[in-house]
Amino acid sequence: MIDINNHLAYLDGDSWKMVAGDFKDVAVGNEFVWALKPNGDIYRTRDVWSVGWERVEGNKKQIDSTDEGFVWGLSSSGSM
Repeated sequence: MIDINNHLAYLDGDSWKMVAGDFKDVAVGNEFVWALKPNGDIYRTRDVWSVGWERVEGNKKQIDSTDEGFVWGLSSSGSM
């Protein structure tokens, strides 16, 4: 979940845990969590609570992923 302040959180049991950093979109697949910064930069990680985020080339306004590992995003002009 991303709150109105661009903070990413995940549910751990019955409480929400905050993830460091500012994000505007997030997508979760079997292998990676994908996230966009407010400026559109793309990042991914295998473990949001203990491993750092890896910058991925590109810039998008929205991102999505599947359990099969496919990832796609929308550019600021609306193209994929």
